[in-house]
Amino acid sequence: MIVMRTLRRLLPIAGFLALLCCGNEDTMVLPTSGSTTVDLRLGQEKTLTTAGESSKVIKIKFRDLREGRCAEQNCPSCYGGYVHTYFDISVNNAQDSLHLTRISCVKVENPNFEQPVALVDRAEVLGLRIGLARITDYTGNNDKKNYSVQLLISTL
Repeated sequence: MIVMRTLRRLLPIAGFLALLCCGNEDTMVLPTSGSTTVDLRLGQEKTLTTAGESSKVIKIKFRDLREGRCAEQNCPSCYGGYVHTYFDISVNNAQDSLHLTRISCVKVENPNFEQPVALVDRAEVLGLRIGLARITDYTGNNDKKNYSVQLLISTL
């Protein structure tokens, strides 16, 4: 009885340590408090697990995007517009999809200044809060394989 209780308590810790030591770049641990950043290339899927007794397996895939921003070299004074990003999410066996949009305008004179016109770039789904922290700038090249996003993920 004592051995079973001890094993039950050590199992989540052993799983956590196994992920840290032997996991690959597509497997991450989501902290029980705070948030973590997840970098995804278009088409890539990553797996996250939550630490603790009631651990969850979270999978997120950057499925698609629809680009509507102007490329910097095509606009003399400003470039901007919108980009729609689409993700598939699963937490344990529950599945859902997520659509995040970034609408912004970046002044060419100061490319480090981004003035958000509208932010529809965060949502709550399946007990998670997910925000679009960064997306690849649009260069005018329609090759989608070059796109990547950085998501900010936390549990609710």
